[in-house]
Amino acid sequence: MVQGPIAICASFVVTLAAMLIGHTAEPTAWEPKTTRMLLSNVIFDGLTFWITMLLLGWTATKNTMRRIPGVILADLVIAGVLACASLYVGLVATAEALSLPEILNVLIARDVQGNHWEVGPYFWTMHTAFLPTCAYLLLMLVAWLGKLILIPADWFFRQAKGNPNPLKLTALLFAILVVVCAALHFAADTKHEHAKERELVQVSGIFGTYDSPVTGPAAGSVGAWETGQARWSLQPFQEQDGSPEGGMG
Repeated sequence: MVQGPIAICASFVVTLAAMLIGHTAEPTAWEPKTTRMLLSNVIFDGLTFWITMLLLGWTATKNTMRRIPGVILADLVIAGVLACASLYVGLVATAEALSLPEILNVLIARDVQGNHWEVGPYFWTMHTAFLPTCAYLLLMLVAWLGKLILIPADWFFRQAKGNPNPLKLTALLFAILVVVCAALHFAADTKHEHAKERELVQVSGIFGTYDSPVTGPAAGSVGAWETGQARWSLQPFQEQDGSPEGGMG
């Protein structure tokens, strides 16, 4: 019963602080400091905090790790929808009313038209509850991943406790680590080769392709590359004056 009033009081403080931050970040931007915007933000932020508390409390009572990722994703979606609703209701039927695509642009820190990045009054007023909720859910996800990583270690040490040959079990552990490290090395090497191929494609797209005019033993030398590059660099002049022999002569 106490969760609702606490969430509403906290949303009042956070909303006013967000308006101050938004005005400081973009002093020339219009600041939505109206009574309806304040009430809309307080109501939807209070709902966000309240629903988050309910979901996390329900997860704690179940005492299972399998439900945590689903709860985090559901709470993140709910917080995003309520943030969009807060800005929409606060500005609807006014001269500054925003459409759904414009609100989604503000949600991802873009300007209303989506042309550039912007963290003005709209952004901070809209994210008063969304950003704290995301930070808390991220911390919760990191803790969940840490516990997930410890599950194999816990199983291994439980097996080693009653194993008659602990040295053999230790050798098995190192063999598993070798396989994991080899897989990571292979993945990193594959990614590096893919990046090199993309770089070559981008370079060929910028400079174009041409045939080297040098033939014979020197065709693969550095001089052949320089000669071919010089011939390619003269091509724009040939196209400008229409001369087949080059525009520099």
